[in-house]
Amino acid sequence: MTLAKHPLRTLTLAAGIALAAPGAFAQAFDAVRLYGAAPGKDGGTVGAALATVPQYLGSDERRTLVLPVLDYQWANGWFAGITNGIGYNFSTSSQMQYGLRLTADAGRKQNRADALNGMGDVDGAAEGGAFFNYLLPQGLFLSSSLRYGSGGQHKGLVVDLGVGYSTAIAPKWHLAVGAALTLANADYQQSFFGVTG
Repeated sequence: MTLAKHPLRTLTLAAGIALAAPGAFAQAFDAVRLYGAAPGKDGGTVGAALATVPQYLGSDERRTLVLPVLDYQWANGWFAGITNGIGYNFSTSSQMQYGLRLTADAGRKQNRADALNGMGDVDGAAEGGAFFNYLLPQGLFLSSSLRYGSGGQHKGLVVDLGVGYSTAIAPKWHLAVGAALTLANADYQQSFFGVTG
């Protein structure tokens, strides 16, 4: 499920998940994170992440959430879970991941905040997408994802690009920091922000 769309949320969530995930190279939250097992092995991750997120996309008011982390990947490349959606990783490399996936956008209710009055509700939607992640030497990583299908007309397109650094702080604990850039098309901007043209 897609839960975050902004760099500030991304950093908080990625750091929280990275601390809980052994062997992780945590990416931007909207990126696929396949760290439950080594390539060619079955395995999964169960846990929770503490996140502080805006009340709605673009808000400066924040709320704190405890989010479940439940993901599983199979040796044949398939994966499924709350944070990654359902998809297939075509790579067998430990340094590179790329593939296709299906996720869900939760949408937004206009009654979440006074500033949204008159903008209408944005229904939840299924999103088809693709991803590419690359682990560089010395703990650096690049992440990217493309998602299509959100917004009022289900034509919203979002591209997330991330870069970060991960290091081991104990045998089964990693710390990661990163930054992400989110690009969106006009349909997405109109649905969530009322921005035209």
